[in-house]
Amino acid sequence: MLIDIDTLQKYQFNIPLDNVENVNYYNGLIASASSIITNYVGFEFEPTEYTEYIDEIKGGKYIVVKRVPVISITEIQVNGETYTGEYSLDNKTGIIRFNTALVEDDDVKITYTAGYESVPVDIQYACVELVQYLKKRMSNSLVGESSKNIDGGNINIETSTPLNVIHICNRYRWKGVCV
Repeated sequence: MLIDIDTLQKYQFNIPLDNVENVNYYNGLIASASSIITNYVGFEFEPTEYTEYIDEIKGGKYIVVKRVPVISITEIQVNGETYTGEYSLDNKTGIIRFNTALVEDDDVKITYTAGYESVPVDIQYACVELVQYLKKRMSNSLVGESSKNIDGGNINIETSTPLNVIHICNRYRWKGVCV
């Protein structure tokens, strides 16, 4: 999860921690908000190990992994053998540049760890905002409704993710890199 109850407390959520139902409710909201953000940006923020297989080497000197930022590369295999040549890595873009060109028919397997050592503060804030939004949607019998008739008038209920959450998440969304 991107945040915990202590983080919500720091943002002035008044959560009585002695009430197990309340704690479970907020943990559920946190899990939902974390999942929504992670699925939207397309990767896990926590360090996660990935393995990718590339069977079509274009240009021979570059490979781009799909998950960024790259923390470390555990192993590169070419045609089933551990690669011992030199390479450089751009952690932010995921571009691996080989000093010696690979052959177009080479099958490459890369095992690496990507993510953040700690969840960025702005993503934590977006998660808090999303928890607040989800809590609001769950209260007042608004679940599943887009408008409601109150005192003879009709009000529209916000049903989309708050724009500030989307703007923050867009900064991290994987856009792909061409080399």
